[in-house]
Amino acid sequence: MLIQIDHTGFVNKGAELMLSATVSRLRSQLPNAEFIFGLGKARLKDFARYGLHHGVKLPELVIKSIDSFYPVQKLKKYCFLPTKHPQAVLDAGGFRLGDKQLRNQKSYSLRLLERYYKKIRKNQGKIIFLPQAYGPFDNDFSQKVISIIADAADIMFARDEYSYVNLMKAVDDSSKIRIAPDFTITAHENDFPMWSLPQNQNKLVIVPNSKTYLYHPRYPYQPCRNVF
Repeated sequence: MLIQIDHTGFVNKGAELMLSATVSRLRSQLPNAEFIFGLGKARLKDFARYGLHHGVKLPELVIKSIDSFYPVQKLKKYCFLPTKHPQAVLDAGGFRLGDKQLRNQKSYSLRLLERYYKKIRKNQGKIIFLPQAYGPFDNDFSQKVISIIADAADIMFARDEYSYVNLMKAVDDSSKIRIAPDFTITAHENDFPMWSLPQNQNKLVIVPNSKTYLYHPRYPYQPCRNVF
């Protein structure tokens, strides 16, 4: 099975945590699955740490031609995987869909977004949004974005009651909406051999995130340094 993971990456530890938790859990359930890195920011050297591949989408005839003179299995050593289309696309974006997050997007991005998901659906791919935060969707642009996504998705998980209510208000087909806890709780320190973590079970690691205050309703559109 070929699985694509979207909107994670290595831009910060939170994004990497979501990527690691997703890959680790799926590998335990689907040991023969292959993973390709979809939408997101990463360098090739980061791929190897999690056994990810840069999926180069090619027609089947081209893939067979490549395999005839350079086996595809050898290309995997370099994190490249000539492939057709993924059977499933998992979005693990965290908190990127809402009025504030989408305020700087341009109108043409709606066409690109719709084209992206239509292509996945055309090739029989399942689209699943893992538990994340959503909303609110009060302006016209963010409503159009979430409408395109909801129409394409097979299922969308909200990770809290507030996000769940925002989705239920914004989408037509509420049967696709579920609520589930943040999936990073399944992550284990063994998933991060490259991180230096305290070797003591009585210690707690707190990773601050400025966006906690950046998106606070009392301080719209202002960076956290103006909050304190």
